[in-house]
Amino acid sequence: MGLVTTGLAADTTSFALIGQKDTPAASGTATLAGTTLTISARGLKPNAVCTVWLVNMSPTMIVCHTTGDPTNMKDMAEGLMARLM
Repeated sequence: MGLVTTGLAADTTSFALIGQKDTPAASGTATLAGTTLTISARGLKPNAVCTVWLVNMSPTMIVCHTTGDPTNMKDMAEGLMARLM
């Protein structure tokens, strides 16, 4: 789960996303190129509502909202995460 830079521009950084408890087979990549963030994910639950959190606090991952309501902050399941530091 380290830094991937092969074939990418000098100002581009990629991080591997790894599946969590509820989605162990999920995987993906988060790529930051300048001011553009691109996230590719696969293996998350079909038809699930998921959100991406980019903050210096919990959760530090992509979470799925089990009720389908992204404003419901109590019913979330971990989907993917990456260690950014």
